[in-house]
Amino acid sequence: MAEIEHEPQNDLIYHTEGPIYQDGVWVAQITLKEQKSEMLQSQTKEEVQEQMLHFLGQQALEIEKARILLRKSFESTSEK
Repeated sequence: MAEIEHEPQNDLIYHTEGPIYQDGVWVAQITLKEQKSEMLQSQTKEEVQEQMLHFLGQQALEIEKARILLRKSFESTSEK
């Protein structure tokens, strides 16, 4: 069987790695509730990763705040 040579694909439009890809600049696209999306862009992959971690960290804080409020609400109703 003949071996097929593969040309390096330097002409790709973008490079993807999970939610981070390169399309001229590095981009992270995050889907928000109601199918809205947020695009984070930077010249380096590391900067986009930091932006994404910061954004997701803020979202985690909001979720934790909601959990605390919900827990307090249940505790106050169970005491009555």
